[in-house]
Formats: sequence, C-alpha cells, structure tokens
Amino acid sequence: MSHSNPFHRWLTSLLRTGAPASYLLLGVAFAFFVALWLLSGGPAAARLLDSLVFEAPDGLSKPWTMLTYVLANPGPGAILGVVIGLFFFGSSLERSYGTARFLKFFFGITLLTAAMGALGAFVLGIGFLIWSMGIPVACVVVAWATRNPGASVLLWFVLPIKAVWIGWMAFVFTLVSFTYHQPGMAVFLAVPFVVSWAYAAGKLLVPNLRVGRSRGKQMETDYEGLDWERRREAEAERRRLKELFERSWKDDPDIEGPSKDR
Repeated sequence: MSHSNPFHRWLTSLLRTGAPASYLLLGVAFAFFVALWLLSGGPAAARLLDSLVFEAPDGLSKPWTMLTYVLANPGPGAILGVVIGLFFFGSSLERSYGTARFLKFFFGITLLTAAMGALGAFVLGIGFLIWSMGIPVACVVVAWATRNPGASVLLWFVLPIKAVWIGWMAFVFTLVSFTYHQPGMAVFLAVPFVVSWAYAAGKLLVPNLRVGRSRGKQMETDYEGLDWERRREAEAERRRLKELFERSWKDDPDIEGPSKDR
C-alpha cells in the first residue's frame, strides 16, 4: 500500500538523487517567493516579510529570523541565483559531503551570516537588513569551487570557465550586491565566505565524534574537511589493489575456487 502512495514515491525519488536537502531548500525558497509575489502590495506580504527578515542589530529580539531570512528572496533575480546555486552546485556539494554534513554546513553559514551582520551593524552604528538566501548559497558555491578547483563549467552553455573563477565571482558579486550602499559591512559579511573556503579546504579542524564499528564500540575522533583529497586518493588506491588481487586470483591456475560439491 505504501509503495502506491504518491508521497512515498516522491520521497523515494528525492532520496535517490543523493541531494534531497538541496532540492528541498530550493523548493521551499521558490514556494515562499511565489507566496510573497501573490501577496505583494497588501498588508499580508508586509507582515510575512516582517516575520522573516533579519534586521541588524535589533533582529536579535527575533532570534528565529537568524534562520528564516533565507526564505525572503526579493525579486526574480534573487530567486534565480538561489535556484541555480542550489540545483547545480549545492547538489554536487551535498553528494560529496553527505546530506547531514551539508545541512550542518549550510545552516552554520546561515547563522554565521546573521551574526556577522548584527556585529557589523552594531560596530558601524547602522541598520542592516538580511532577507535573501544569497550569501549562504554563494558560500556553498565557494565551498564547491574549493573542493573542485579543476572542474570546468560552460558559462551560458558556451564559454568554459574554471571552478576557481566561479567561486571568486560568487564571492565578489554577492558581497558587492549586499553591501553596495553600505560598503563598510563588506568586512563583516566576508567572514562567512572565508570560513566556507577554510572549511572546504580542510583548514578548519571541526571535531566530529562518532562511534566506530570496531570491536568494543570504541569512540573515534574525525575532523571534517581535513585532508579529504588524501583520503580520496587512498580509497582509490585500495580499490585498485583490490581489483588487482581479484584478477590475480582468477588468473592463477594453481588456485582452485570453491567446490560446487561442498
């Protein structure tokens, strides 16, 4: 019965993509954009925006807005950037990190962005609004570019461009867009980008305690993002050795396989 349920089929297909969080974030952001567009011009839209937008430094009186500001994306350009960033780069990063780690990274950057916005507004003595998923998504692009520096993407499906330049463009364009009339805030809002780069490059030691599967359930300590390139090369080497061993086992006539009579 459950297999014929449309929701069950949809959830199964979503999980099979390997990037359910990216696509769900994309869908939720787009749904709120449509809702705000349909309500635009009326008091309902104003009330909804007021409940979502993070207003620094006074926004700490509404702590939930440190997360909900990502749902208030103003205008088609903003939502288009969010959709492209999550669909192409967020999904790739999530498949690399795993969904749980990707969500920790995304919401950690979301909170850090709000905190730095509040700090910058307090230090500079100005008001500052954050009401877009732009910075967290741009940080996702920076993290993706850091982990895949040699990757190439066709800009406008014609011009090939290296991932490292995509990361730099995401950083510069987003930072300038958010601080165009308040350039002093760029110093503070650059921090989430730097943290994203450092985390993806393995420069931050983030402890991740987990229970190992070895005998005695011994507690192990891992550091997320540390030497990921070396671990990937080691895993590839283990696979090559395994394949070499299996070929030598099959090709050796002196080694008998398991008897069918047993």
